[in-house]
Amino acid sequence: KLLIAARSGELVELAMDSGRTVVLDEAHARTKTLATEAHGLDAHPTNPDLYATSGDDGTVRGWSGSTRRCLLRCPPELVACAAVRCCAWAPDGSRLAVGLGGDPADRNRDGTLVLMRVDTTDALPEVLSEVRKSKAPLVDLKWSTDGTVVVAASEDSRVYVHDGKDGSLRTMCSKAGASLTAVDVSSDKSNLKAASAHD
Repeated sequence: KLLIAARSGELVELAMDSGRTVVLDEAHARTKTLATEAHGLDAHPTNPDLYATSGDDGTVRGWSGSTRRCLLRCPPELVACAAVRCCAWAPDGSRLAVGLGGDPADRNRDGTLVLMRVDTTDALPEVLSEVRKSKAPLVDLKWSTDGTVVVAASEDSRVYVHDGKDGSLRTMCSKAGASLTAVDVSSDKSNLKAASAHD
C-alpha cells in the first residue's frame, strides 16, 4: 500500500495490487495557494453526529463526528465561488444556507446567499436558490426558529433578512458603522442582534 498526502488536504491510501484508493482524511484547502482557512461551522439541528463546515477552498462539507468522515460535499463548481465564509442549517435540517465571498481574486460572488437542499443519504447537495444583494462577503448566517427567515451579516456593515424558502430579500438594516462579525435573530423574529469588529 502507498500513502499519498495531497497539497489539497487529502490523505489517500492506494492499494498497489488492485489500484483501488481510499480517502482516509480530507480538509478545507486550495491547491493553488497555501493560505486558506475554514470559516463556517454549524451543528445539525436534529442529528447530533452531523456538522457542516465551509472554507476558502470554495467547498461546503458535511461531517460525521463519530466516524470523523466527510459524508457530503458541495464542490466549488456547485456554488461557483472561490471562498465560502459561513454556513447554517435550517431548523429541520433539510436545507443549508451558505454565504459567499472573501477571495480578493474573485469578487464577483461576494455577498451571495445560496440555499441548498441537503439529503444526508446523497453526497451532493442541490442548489435551490442564489441571491446577491450585498457586494461584500457574508460573514455569518442564522435561521429563525421556524425556518421562514435567514439573516445574513455582511462585511459591508449591514444585516440582510431573506425569505427562508426562496432566499428573496425581505429587508435590510441600515449600516452599523463597522464590518459585522456575527448576527442572531430572536425566536419570535422581532429582534436582530449583530456584533461588529469594534464591539
